[in-house]
Amino acid sequence: MTAVARWNKTATPPGTDGWNLTTDLGKALDSANVIVPVATQAERDALTPPLGKYAGMTVVRMDVAGNPLEVWDGSVWNRYSPTYAKAAGRGVLNSIPAVNPNLGPVWVPFPTGRFTLAPIVTITSDQSRVIVVAADVSTTGFNLYATNVTTSNSGAGEFRWSAEQMTSTMADG
Repeated sequence: MTAVARWNKTATPPGTDGWNLTTDLGKALDSANVIVPVATQAERDALTPPLGKYAGMTVVRMDVAGNPLEVWDGSVWNRYSPTYAKAAGRGVLNSIPAVNPNLGPVWVPFPTGRFTLAPIVTITSDQSRVIVVAADVSTTGFNLYATNVTTSNSGAGEFRWSAEQMTSTMADG
C-alpha cells in the first residue's frame, strides 16, 4: 500500500493495511519536515536520516547565542538567513567647510569577530550637502570618506551605515 500524501508533504498510512501503531507512526514521523533541536555542532553533524542527509533538513542550534537555524544544502550546513551576519551603526559627521570639502579617511570598526568575509556596506548622511562613501571594506571595518558637494559649509550631522555578509548562495560579500 502507498502512503497518503498530506497538505504539508508528510505521509500517513493509507488505512487499508493492517494497523501497526508503532510502524505506521514511525513512517509518518520520518516524512515530517520538522526543525530538530541540537545541543552541539557534533550532535548536528551526527544526524543521519534513513536515506542520508538530505537538502532542506533544518536544525536549531541550542549551543549558539540566538539559537540560529541551520539548513543542510546537500553538502554543507548553512545558517538559515538571507544574510549570514549583520551590523549597523552611526557616527558624528562634523561640519565640512566649502573651502576644504573632503573628510577622510576615518576608520569605522565593525563588532569584533562579526564577519568572516568583507561585508557589503551601505552608508548615508543626514546632510544634503554631503556625500559619504565606504571604502577599503574588510572583516574588521571600513574607511569613511565624505565630500561637501556645494559652495556652502555643511551642517553637523550624522552618518549611518549597515553591513551585511551574505551566505554563499545569496550574493557576494
